[in-house]
Amino acid sequence: MGKYFTNDPAEVSARMRLIRGKNTKAELALFSILSAAQIPFEQHVRIGRIEADAAVNGRILVFVDSPFWHLRSEEELGRLSPYWQQRLLGNRNRDERQRRKLRKLGYFVLRLWADEIDEQRVLRRIQHIISKMRPLKART
Repeated sequence: MGKYFTNDPAEVSARMRLIRGKNTKAELALFSILSAAQIPFEQHVRIGRIEADAAVNGRILVFVDSPFWHLRSEEELGRLSPYWQQRLLGNRNRDERQRRKLRKLGYFVLRLWADEIDEQRVLRRIQHIISKMRPLKART
């Protein structure tokens, strides 16, 4: 049986370099869905030090999260070293801090799992948020 994972720093670094930070398959699928539905959006929008994968209507920030890196299931932790357990829990805590900060700034935050990007789910969740949005008050 072949080895699946190694702790060799050079091999870990080489594997990590292969992970895309932008324009992943899931992000491109999201952009395609939004374009096909003629929903206006911007890609890779920065709000301070936080970068959302997409901004819809300027007020909905969409994040496409990897189930591993953003810790969809804590069951994953049992098979990981303490370093990786701490790292993934830290990622999840950072996501929550960012969500709270963005909400305070008036944004709606939509987090999607990368392996669950499908047209109906994406459009349903965006339409649900749009239905809850109040118009911005005009500044006088």
